[in-house]
Amino acid sequence: YAEQLNQASGNRFQNFWFPDKGDFSLDPEVQQSIIEQLKERQPEILFLSIYSGPGARFLKELHEAGVKVPVFVVLGRIRTIQNLIKLSPADFELYALAREGVPGVFNERLRTRIWETPRQRWIFNDSLNLGGDESCKNKTPPDQNTRIDDRVNQRSVGRGIQYSDMLSLIADAALKSTSTEVDTLRKQIRFHLSTVAAGEQIYRGWWQDWSFSRSRGSSQDNLLLHSPDKVRLPTLVPEQFRRAQAHWRGVPVIYIGVDLERLFGIDSNDNVFQAEFYLSLRGGEDVKLEDIEFTNAVHAQSSNEKLINIRQIKGREVASDLGDDLRLYKVSGTFRFDPDLRNYPFDKQRFSISFQPADASKPFLIQPQPRELRTKFFEAEGWRPISHHVGADQDIISVVGQHVSEQSIIPLYKFNYTWTLYRFSTDFYLRVIVPLIVILLVTYLSVFISESRLESVVAIQVTALLSSIALYLAIPKVEFEHPTISDQVFVVTYIAIFLMLGFSILRSGNFLGSRPRLGRFFKLSQIVLLPTLIVVMVGLIFAQSSDAAYDQVLDFWKRVGWTADAGEGGGA
Repeated sequence: YAEQLNQASGNRFQNFWFPDKGDFSLDPEVQQSIIEQLKERQPEILFLSIYSGPGARFLKELHEAGVKVPVFVVLGRIRTIQNLIKLSPADFELYALAREGVPGVFNERLRTRIWETPRQRWIFNDSLNLGGDESCKNKTPPDQNTRIDDRVNQRSVGRGIQYSDMLSLIADAALKSTSTEVDTLRKQIRFHLSTVAAGEQIYRGWWQDWSFSRSRGSSQDNLLLHSPDKVRLPTLVPEQFRRAQAHWRGVPVIYIGVDLERLFGIDSNDNVFQAEFYLSLRGGEDVKLEDIEFTNAVHAQSSNEKLINIRQIKGREVASDLGDDLRLYKVSGTFRFDPDLRNYPFDKQRFSISFQPADASKPFLIQPQPRELRTKFFEAEGWRPISHHVGADQDIISVVGQHVSEQSIIPLYKFNYTWTLYRFSTDFYLRVIVPLIVILLVTYLSVFISESRLESVVAIQVTALLSSIALYLAIPKVEFEHPTISDQVFVVTYIAIFLMLGFSILRSGNFLGSRPRLGRFFKLSQIVLLPTLIVVMVGLIFAQSSDAAYDQVLDFWKRVGWTADAGEGGGA
């Protein structure tokens, strides 16, 4: 690496080696000697390839010696170094590669996977384990208050998922192999991996997209970070670079902000919602609003125009205290979302506003604001906001290569601002739960009517069954391929009333005349067994509507001796 830098700089690059003392500390005499040489030579840039702790101490002494030079952090992290030395970006202009992608942006494919598996906590320690498998059992569990979005947790998740992608790559290549002999299998795996070539084929991993060339093993572009003055967190450098065959191409960065005002008109059957928000843009001098496409906007059926209204509030030509490069727009429109209604009406849904370059030949990157600056109150009719994140993904476009028999691929970045909202269920309680409870209570109390009036008991229970069916037909319903919590509540109600009705009919039959014990069993079942069954079934249904409640139910059964371990014959 040092030799390549030296050749690229015309032999102007000088490499200094620090003696390693074993605890990542630096020898003071060698460090002072290097600082004196740097002070004398006044270099154009400094590549710092040591860990964050000793690197921060080195930069602090370099600052005290009066040396001011841009620093590219090869090892370590900009944010950690800044927190350790408490120096402003004006003291040292720091640069680094974005190891976890765009700052403040999560891989949307991975985020979707986390969303679809809510009962897997996805919270891990970010500490190195050198003790082997046995020491894993003694690891300190993560803090219970840690959030998935926390920076340290994102780093640990990303580190594990990257290794998972690598193993999946090898496993996928092994499945395509035809031999089980070790040497032959290795050759075939190498051959299949070589077909995942940059610009021709991409393996879509959970963390990123992978393809191989002689010098790199990822289709993702290397992104540059810096820490400009008056900015608390590292952000993307205003211009990035993308490989285009054998050349480098500049890609502008847009610093974008979405200030959501209102979410309304949410229709779970048509999978659409309406949103009003302010869109602010900085940077990307050649990027206009027309170059940004709202990918999940709804199109009008008649004209095929997107149902979006955009009004410019401030353009570049209007100077203000906020800067001449700020562009501000008021946007309102209809967007699509993909609801999961299994837990309706106790469900959480994600609502996204997605962006993408309108022209694949004019790519750009989006740098959002930090998460704490994006969090604000907004109006959502019938819903309660829970969380918010910004995600990124790539559309992989397959095109005809230079020859008809060849295939080329074009990666196209897309970004989305996503809000997670919880549906208010007060209306469901008032219109469904309360009437069903009344119907079940009437059905249950009818059991205590005198046995000489069993015909009246049967009539009451038939009426209760018909009433619950009529209530189901009268309430608004959502269209979904799986039964919802609402559907399950009605099914349990039907089963309970039907069993009560069936036992009443059997009690009124002539064949019980010589079987008094059987009649008492039916009576006892109606009084004790069926209500208990109803409470257990309804409790399980509502426990499934809440991840926390579900975990509490599992913990209870584990404490009394039952375990949901598929390896021991169980399952959950």
